[in-house]
Amino acid sequence: MRVVEQTWSLSRAVAVALVAGVSATCSSGQISEVHESELIVASLVTTLGDDENLGSDYIFGSVASVALDQGGRIYVADRSDSRIRVYSRDGALVRAIGREGEGPGEFQIPLDLVVAANGDLWVRDLSRIQRFVPSGRGTIPDSVVRTQTLTGYANTRPVRASARGSLYYYPSYFFPLSGGSRYFYEIFGPHGVIDTLAVPNLSSIGRLRGTSYRQGRLDRYQREIVSSLGLAPFESRPMWQITSRGTLLTSSGADLAVRELTASHDIIRELRLPFARRPVPSAERADSLQALRSRLDDLTVPLADIENVSDFVRQGEVPDSLPTVLGIHEGGDGRIWLQAWPSVSDATDFIAFSPDGTLEGQMRIPMSLGPIPPHFRADQVVAIAVDPITGVERVVLFEFRL
Repeated sequence: MRVVEQTWSLSRAVAVALVAGVSATCSSGQISEVHESELIVASLVTTLGDDENLGSDYIFGSVASVALDQGGRIYVADRSDSRIRVYSRDGALVRAIGREGEGPGEFQIPLDLVVAANGDLWVRDLSRIQRFVPSGRGTIPDSVVRTQTLTGYANTRPVRASARGSLYYYPSYFFPLSGGSRYFYEIFGPHGVIDTLAVPNLSSIGRLRGTSYRQGRLDRYQREIVSSLGLAPFESRPMWQITSRGTLLTSSGADLAVRELTASHDIIRELRLPFARRPVPSAERADSLQALRSRLDDLTVPLADIENVSDFVRQGEVPDSLPTVLGIHEGGDGRIWLQAWPSVSDATDFIAFSPDGTLEGQMRIPMSLGPIPPHFRADQVVAIAVDPITGVERVVLFEFRL
């Protein structure tokens, strides 16, 4: 892997720490701090799914994906409703696209949405990818112009697909019989797969495959224990995301650099995170360590016979430091959003970089978001929030004043 270009600049000197009171080294080598007053906090614009009196069109069962178009409209794919629902910025239902079925414009459990820069809508369900464009003089993409059948099982990993013009980048994986894991994007052209884009062999990428015991059958309880032993609590997870330029943003989840790579994995630039690694809080570390060791004590099979277990788990330990990156996202305008470990409860923190790599600062959504990847466009973000008591899913639209 060679470096093509390396870029990192600061848009303002004060944005050099993730949390108030945590020091970090900025580009000049000086130590500085950022205070809570210097956070850019998003404002809530719309909440969907929290008022049953509005009817079934405003209630969600299991949201699989959300997206925003250029006009600020919200697109929602719900596994329990084989339609794509489109809402205005103020939360009014504009229209529904598709229905359950196997014909053109119909869905079998929609799983991923992409609204391309040109306004086209790409929808992946259990077996197909479909491309929609506006019909007539409308601006909402509601007419299907292309259907592509997928081979094998649909990828349900939390990695968003991407579209560039007539090309669709589908995140996929392969587990060779000889062992190991390979992750890549299938690039679909007008008539099927035309190329692939490999994901580099990031640290611990093999752990994402999950753990398994192949020496015999396990009951359901034991399968659940085994499946949770791939990575220890607080252990970093590798991640990647295709950009609208066809490059790859990658992170081990543990170091202080997010790299943008070419298709041949040459480094275009590094985005340096403006903070030091933070220790796992002692109380949380003790609780997690106890929970991990309890799971290991409950195993009825030898840990040595379970495949793809991390070194931390085999040693019955958890890391001392928190992951540096929890997610990588690119907005429709090329801005890059890196999700960081939240410094306060009931919040979701991001570090934002402009398209040219300039650090724009620390951004906060004053709400804990669910595991479904959020979707950014310009200064807006649409995401899923889950009520911790009722489990009810809500679609939320926030706006940053940048």
